Amino acid sequence: METTIATENHTKSAANWSLALGVLILLLGIVALLVPTVAALAANFALAWIALAIGVLQLIHAYQTRKKSHTGWQVVTGLLNVVIGALLLIYPVQGIAAIALMLGALIFMVGVAELLLAFQRRPAPGWGWVLASGIVSVLVGVLIGIGWPGDAFLLVAAYVGISMIFGGIWRIMMSFAIRNAAAAQASR
Repeated sequence: METTIATENHTKSAANWSLALGVLILLLGIVALLVPTVAALAANFALAWIALAIGVLQLIHAYQTRKKSHTGWQVVTGLLNVVIGALLLIYPVQGIAAIALMLGALIFMVGVAELLLAFQRRPAPGWGWVLASGIVSVLVGVLIGIGWPGDAFLLVAAYVGISMIFGGIWRIMMSFAIRNAAAAQASR
C-alpha cells in the first residue's frame, strides 16, 4: 500500500513538473513569435555554441585516438564545427540568413520527396494528403527562397516559436494524461 502511494505521489510530482515545464516552453514560444529578432539571435547563438562544443570534443577525441586511421576525418569535422560555430558567433545576422536558407531548402526538399511518395502511392487511400502536403511544402520552400534574406529573422523566429508552442502543448497534454492515469490507478 505504501509503495503504491509513494509511486502515485512520485508520478504526480513528475507530471506537475512536466506541466510547469510545458507551460514555460509554451510561453517562451509565444515570446519568440512576439519578439522575432531576439528569438532568431538566441537560436543562432545556441547553434553556434553547440557547434563549438561539438567541434572541440571531436578534436579532443581525435587527439586521443590519433594513432588510428580515421583520425584525419575527425580532425576535419572537428575543425569544421569549430569554424561554423565561430562564424555564427562573429556574424550572427549572416548566420541567421544561412539558417533560414537551409530551412527553406530542407522544407522544399521534403516537399519534393512527399510529391514523389504521393505519386508512388497513387491510387492508394490517403495518397492525396501526401500530395497536398508535398505541394504546400514545395510552395513554402519557394516562398522562403523568394523572401530570403529579408525574411530570415521572421522565418527562424517562426520556426523556433511554433516548435516551442507545439512542444509545450504536447508536454502539457502528456502531463494531464499521466495525472489522470495515476488518479485512475489509485482509485482502483
